[in-house]
Parts: sequence; C-alpha cells; structure tokens
Amino acid sequence: RRDRVQNDPLWRVTPPSTTLLKFASEFAALNTRPILDAGCGYGRNAFALSLRGLDVVCADGDLARLSALTSLAPLFFAAHKLPEQNVGRLHPVCVSLDSSAWPFRKNTFSAVVCVHFPRLDLLDLFRFSLVSGGHLYIETFGGQGQNYLDLPRKGELHGLLSKSYDL
Repeated sequence: RRDRVQNDPLWRVTPPSTTLLKFASEFAALNTRPILDAGCGYGRNAFALSLRGLDVVCADGDLARLSALTSLAPLFFAAHKLPEQNVGRLHPVCVSLDSSAWPFRKNTFSAVVCVHFPRLDLLDLFRFSLVSGGHLYIETFGGQGQNYLDLPRKGELHGLLSKSYDL
C-alpha cells in the first residue's frame, strides 16, 4: 500500500462526498454561473462536480493544496473522464475565506458547496454571492475525537439557515 501511494500522484484525491453527488443534477439545472467550493482542499468535490460538466471556483487559503489541485487535475481527468464527457473548468483561487474581506461579488455562483468547512459566520456571505434560486450545500464532519468542538450546536445550523433559505 505504501509503495502504491508513493507512486500514485492522485493519492491525495480522496473520494468525493457521496451525499453531495446526489445533488449535482440540481446544481446542473442552474448552471448559469460557476459553483463555489469553499475550503476545497485538494479538490475531491470540485473534480467530481467538474466531471458533471460544472465550472467550479476552488477557493482555499492553502496555496500548497491549490498547487496540488492544479497539477493533479489533468491526471485525474485523464483517469476518470469518459470519451464523450464534457468536463467543466476549475478556477483555483487562493483566498482567506473570512467575513472581514469576502472576495466574491453579489450573484456570482449558482451554488455554494461547503464540505467539512464549518464556518457559520459565512452564511450571509454565501447568500450574498448566490444567484436567486441558487443552492447552498453544507456538510459537516462527524463528531469523532475532539473535532466535535468545531461542530455547530444541535439545531443551530437549521435555525440560522431557516431565516434566509428554503430548506
């Protein structure tokens, strides 16, 4: 296993969120604007959405991860793209995603995807950058070990979202 990992440059690209992929067709219906993958990491979800023909803005504050994403993308698509499949474009952006200096304009995205990036302070900014009728997809991580401390309290996310979103 160790030799395989060391010889396979795609080892960093873990499988995408299976739950997210269930909603990809809904994102495609609003494919007038790109999708924001907030906190994209090495691009596992961005790659999967791009394989479905969607353009994805890959935003992350870690330049090393974005550099890896950029270099791994051609290899990933060569390994996974079907012959007649249209692949969307990836737009890597190295940016600090915080509420003090939101880098995206109003009505920029068809959807915002936020997987394992629990930033409740960004919910209003996500809404600001979504087109009317756009989709917000949030997936938190499991509460194993000490990471439960970073999770929203029970009902908190639902309460915040129900004020501005149709759930």
